[in-house]
Amino acid sequence: MELVQVRLGDDAVRPLLAGLVKEYRWRYRSGHDLAIADIENFEPPVDDFDPPDGTFLVLVEDGQTLSGGGFRRLSADTCELKRMWTAPALRGRGLASSILDALEATAVWRGYRRVRLAT
Repeated sequence: MELVQVRLGDDAVRPLLAGLVKEYRWRYRSGHDLAIADIENFEPPVDDFDPPDGTFLVLVEDGQTLSGGGFRRLSADTCELKRMWTAPALRGRGLASSILDALEATAVWRGYRRVRLAT
């Protein structure tokens, strides 16, 4: 398993975003059309996740994206976690924790003092 820094628009991120949309459709299948529309129609600009202000990381094994997430700058000392997701069949193995630990360490290294997560 390899932790890789990628751009939000890279091929390695596509399965992650597709899985996230599929999960949102299932979770919010009735009465939450706005939440589904938001994730399907709003994508932050790809370069929001580029260094030095942002980062996007994926865990890859045998060419398959297992888990990932990123952060983007909100202010000089605050970044926002976005698009955190792990394939359902792989949950419970600590993959999301590995991504989160790496994102937090990178955020600190980049000078952020706060990390925000909106769900």
